[in-house]
Amino acid sequence: DTSVTGVHPSIRKKRLKRSY
Repeated sequence: DTSVTGVHPSIRKKRLKRSY
């Protein structure tokens, strides 16, 4: 999602429940 900028677009498609 837009809240994740320093992460690859492929990561946000999986699970942003890591450190973001």
